[in-house]
Amino acid sequence: MEKEKKRFAGFELAGKKLGVVGLGAIGVQVANSAIDLGMQVQAYDPSLSVKRAWQLSPSVISAASIDYLLTWADFITLHIPLNDQTRSLIEGSRLALMKQGAIVINFSRAEVVDEAAVCAALDSGKLQAYVTDFPTRAIVDHSRATVLPHLGASTAEAEVHCAGMVAESLVDFLENGEIRNSVNFPEVPSIMASIK
Repeated sequence: MEKEKKRFAGFELAGKKLGVVGLGAIGVQVANSAIDLGMQVQAYDPSLSVKRAWQLSPSVISAASIDYLLTWADFITLHIPLNDQTRSLIEGSRLALMKQGAIVINFSRAEVVDEAAVCAALDSGKLQAYVTDFPTRAIVDHSRATVLPHLGASTAEAEVHCAGMVAESLVDFLENGEIRNSVNFPEVPSIMASIK
């Protein structure tokens, strides 16, 4: 048993460099948790909201570009929506910028990375690992990929919470013109709140 455990030797997170792409609700929590774990954290989000900026640890440094972040980080974690600007955001030329043996964590959408380029980077050793919760045939079968089921909201409590949030958001919009929790539209505070 003692000899076999060497096959599973890992590394500590403290002191490692984490690059966070996307500072929405989840990205901010990941960045702050990484700071608490002793990691160095830089993040890139050209659309950072004031609300999220207030929630972000002052120890998180703003990166000037994704390309810079990729050259700097030991780990890159993606927390971005899938749209025309983010589709295949992490592709071959960007993976080439990364440190030898870096790790990419993608809990956004499968299509924000070029899967063929990720597999090639895993095969060559450029990437030590790829972690995602979007299983595809190529990734599931790759020995250096860690694939988790996409079920973060698959609990009875989450279903109840989401249903309540949808109902509250709809009532707030219909009664006050307030927009909250929109993926593709900025938050609009209640008109009534500004009158009070």
